[in-house]
Amino acid sequence: MANEVNVSDHTQEWLSALAPALSRGLEQVGPAAEGQAKAKCPVDTGRLRNSITQAQPDSSVRSSDR
Repeated sequence: MANEVNVSDHTQEWLSALAPALSRGLEQVGPAAEGQAKAKCPVDTGRLRNSITQAQPDSSVRSSDR
């Protein structure tokens, strides 16, 4: 009775899916973090609170950055 084990390397598939997944995650977390920062910001004139924004730079995360 011989047991046969097949091994496949899916590293490149995983790395290709990583950057888009991280981008989607950051898009979801960004507004929540912005809201929390604004809620905890001291307000005198409102200028500081109004300056808090969130933005995701294009191509900030690449699977080739290892």
